[in-house]
Amino acid sequence: MGKPVLLLALAASLVAIPASAQTSMETQIENGHAVAVKECSGCHAVEAAGKSPRYGAPEFRHILARYHSNTLRVELVEGIKIGHRNMPRFSFDPAAVDDLIVYLQSIQVPEHPAPPGQ
Repeated sequence: MGKPVLLLALAASLVAIPASAQTSMETQIENGHAVAVKECSGCHAVEAAGKSPRYGAPEFRHILARYHSNTLRVELVEGIKIGHRNMPRFSFDPAAVDDLIVYLQSIQVPEHPAPPGQ
């Protein structure tokens, strides 16, 4: 196989990666959303808008401003207590936590967004 053909084959394989990664990411977002709704929505706003039902519970669209995603992942998988003293202890399956983190990343907005036009 000549160099141009090899480069073309490599480029073609790289173009195909985003489509499969997109599907995988969409699945993770859907699964993470389901985890958030089932396990967390009693206290937290788990959608891209809305207020948390429990006073003081951070909205999920701001949660990664408070916790680095890797730290949050470890704490959820290992069942380490996070948040406040009334926060229940959680221990999730690592795959569910990965999905939840991808979902959280998909809905993040700055806690104090810039005014319109800036």
